[in-house]
Amino acid sequence: TMVRSFALLPEPVLLEMVSWISPGAAKIRSAETCRLVFAAYAQSFEIRCKVWKLTPKNLLNQSTIAHNRLFNPELPGNTIVLGFEPDWSSSQELKV
Repeated sequence: TMVRSFALLPEPVLLEMVSWISPGAAKIRSAETCRLVFAAYAQSFEIRCKVWKLTPKNLLNQSTIAHNRLFNPELPGNTIVLGFEPDWSSSQELKV
């Protein structure tokens, strides 16, 4: 079941996303929560998340920027990193 799948993951789990200052990123950030839909290997999940902007001093922000600069050395200096913390209690497996 979905609950058992989630139980295998450590708490809390933080997913990161790099975003430039874009209308889409601003909308996600201002909403403070979002729904991520993940599908792989004939399974689909809807994961509800809390969203926040990571500060430049945050180590997750710094490591995300450094990682992404390996693939995109031209990454703008004003890049924003959004953090996503899953709310496992309101997340669910989707029927495919």
